[in-house]
Amino acid sequence: MLYLVVNKYSGNYSAKKITELKSELDQQFGNYEFINTVLTDNKVLIDLDHKKIRRNDTICAVGGDGTVNACLQFVHDKGLQKKVLLGVIPVGTGNNMIGSLNLKKGFKKAVQIIKEAKTEKIRYATINGERAFFNCSFGFTSHILSNRKTNSLAGYFYDTIRLFPSYKFCRILLERETKERIIFAGFFINTKVYMSKFRFLKKNNQEAGLQFFFIERGSIIDIPARAALTFADPRFYSSMKKNKYIIYPKKNCIFELDGDIYSSSKCNESVMIENSSAVRVITNNKIK
Repeated sequence: MLYLVVNKYSGNYSAKKITELKSELDQQFGNYEFINTVLTDNKVLIDLDHKKIRRNDTICAVGGDGTVNACLQFVHDKGLQKKVLLGVIPVGTGNNMIGSLNLKKGFKKAVQIIKEAKTEKIRYATINGERAFFNCSFGFTSHILSNRKTNSLAGYFYDTIRLFPSYKFCRILLERETKERIIFAGFFINTKVYMSKFRFLKKNNQEAGLQFFFIERGSIIDIPARAALTFADPRFYSSMKKNKYIIYPKKNCIFELDGDIYSSSKCNESVMIENSSAVRVITNNKIK
């Protein structure tokens, strides 16, 4: 059975698009059901009786990263990680999964990919109690994202040069440490899905331990060079590996989760990050 989860609360929701999708589903699937979301305490929840779900059923997010993570939360809360497949039909504004899973935005191809059901196990994380496939970063990368003027790759490099001189280093305190760390940039990669352009990260954190990569404070001359070299070699990062991190953001600290920006005031004064489990995700052949 194919369950398609539609988030009507998404800013990109379109009844016309859903009608177009139904046309493709009728041609390629004989048995499917649309599931709506409900909004409770500002959280998007899935209105589906988990007792109906059978082994190898597919729960498919029709939307962006927020809808994907809502489906992931449902799968985790109902203990369905080993029972179901998780699919994505890209519709939303934020689609970090598209490139890594080699998905297509056109409904015809997207539905074909779901029907073929080629899967790979992908780990996911918990951040402040919520489950997510995520790239979480602190420091300069978050500073760029919160002050960008364009969304193009060229614009990103322009913003990097423009914002670097005025950037204030991020200060954080890790649980069980007494001294603050002054960080230029740092990030957690939960799975090989995100930032796979970093070759050494493609298979990062397939185990329970979660690795934190970071570049500590340096001079205005050596920081750009070290940051550029990290694309090729992980030795230019400092790193640590733990099962769980509790981070207390301090001065000048902004963090980013899947492109959404959070200041320390929105973190309830701390950020807890840990790997949770794995789920079978439908890909187009394999993850890049």
